[in-house]
Amino acid sequence: ETDYPILGDVVISMDTAVKQSMERHHKYSLRDEFRVLFTHGLLHLFGFDHETDSGMGQDEMLHMAEEERVIFSILGWNELRGLIEHNIPEARVGTVN
Repeated sequence: ETDYPILGDVVISMDTAVKQSMERHHKYSLRDEFRVLFTHGLLHLFGFDHETDSGMGQDEMLHMAEEERVIFSILGWNELRGLIEHNIPEARVGTVN
């Protein structure tokens, strides 16, 4: 037993990580892709969402993208781009007013 609440699990598919790493034209190593996927999954555990059809709006999606950038920066992974920023152009740095 622990004094900390258990929020859930982050499960990362090795096949998905390999595929996405290759889709990024080998810009990211498999380790980097795992970092991106883990950070993204962790934010979901904290309640963030980016699916606009789930009731979350554009602002929430952009907030989650910003949180991905903040975590990467804190951990010194400044060369990484989060899943949202990679896949949704309007979430990229400098495109939001």
